[in-house]
Amino acid sequence: MDLEQLQKLTGRKNRSAQARWFKAHFGVDVPCDQAGPIMTEQTYQDLLAKQCGLYSGPQAQPAVRRPTVRNAR
Repeated sequence: MDLEQLQKLTGRKNRSAQARWFKAHFGVDVPCDQAGPIMTEQTYQDLLAKQCGLYSGPQAQPAVRRPTVRNAR
């Protein structure tokens, strides 16, 4: 996302305020560079989907429980 899109999304012009907005709304620490928070449109859409319980990414499925193996002695 470019600077204008981030300003429109967060309602903030300051880079650190934009990063705080992502922390407050999504609970994530967004990496930043000199231009501000590094956020792609896809990452933002994934954050929205996760917040709504609709995310189907790689970490969405619960871990499979493996059966306990015992030695037959």
